[in-house]
Amino acid sequence: MDGFYGNEAIRGHSVARKRTKGVRGQLGFCGVIDAEVERLMVRRNFGKARNYRTARVSFSGFLASVLGVDDIGVERIDARLIERYARWLELRGVRRNTVSFYMRVLRAVYNRIARARTNPFASVYTGVDATVKRHISRDVVVQLARLNLRDNRGLAMARDLFLFSLLMRGMPFVDIAYMKMCDIRGNTLCYRRRKTGQMMRVRIEPQAWTIIRRYHVEGSAMVFPLIASDDEAVAYRQYRSALSLHNKRLKAVSAMLGGGVHLSSYVARHTWASLAQECSLPMHIISTTMGHTTERTTRIYLGTLDDSLIDRACRKVWKKLKIPTST
Repeated sequence: MDGFYGNEAIRGHSVARKRTKGVRGQLGFCGVIDAEVERLMVRRNFGKARNYRTARVSFSGFLASVLGVDDIGVERIDARLIERYARWLELRGVRRNTVSFYMRVLRAVYNRIARARTNPFASVYTGVDATVKRHISRDVVVQLARLNLRDNRGLAMARDLFLFSLLMRGMPFVDIAYMKMCDIRGNTLCYRRRKTGQMMRVRIEPQAWTIIRRYHVEGSAMVFPLIASDDEAVAYRQYRSALSLHNKRLKAVSAMLGGGVHLSSYVARHTWASLAQECSLPMHIISTTMGHTTERTTRIYLGTLDDSLIDRACRKVWKKLKIPTST
């Protein structure tokens, strides 16, 4: 297999010496994905490595179930095989966006190792379906804030972190988890979004300060007790564990609220955008406050918006919520 992942190129990886059923004398496609996962781990790109590993497990399951092999040579990856894999996923009830996610990973790996004239991914879906927007109303936010959770600290913390995200302009959970006390300068949080690398400056309003003081462990470098390690790999695992627990707790809180409410870490972000729109904030301000960088209009405004203008606009939203300070 001459190309990006020839055996010589990855001889240093233990996975390069694996010989799996159905592949003779060379690294199979699943083995190549394993090598790519190792490369991503070395580069500390843990999130992408996790995505690749998930797609690999799915594809190897298909190979074992349908073809009875553990791996397959890259030269056997063609449109017919990929279509069979897509149908196999659909028959198993895998959602369209998840199917697309697996296909995008396999396509990325394939494009790095093969220079084929035909594209085996041409006839399968690799886009992203528009999903139903997930947000809750202002009344539900107030109901959530007033929910009596004094006897369950875990659920109370999940509720408070949800409100904190909302008060901090829909701040993603990953950025909350990695927040450090040194990022706080006066009443302003200055942090870099882990997803986009964009620098964010967010005013910390009184309710948000209340939540920080409630959970910050004195002497800790972290704002919230979600990550305890300085090692990047360990810290990432702790973040993933904290996110899973957070969403499980929010599911329990949702049941207490009733009315078909479904809370998750990302609902706070959708809710912020929805409430900001209700307050007639201009779209470019909403995009800027949420750290979006994909829209050309947003990028144009990023360098010209005054922080005080953003703070005044955002204050309209959290004042409208009227979240009790006793939460």
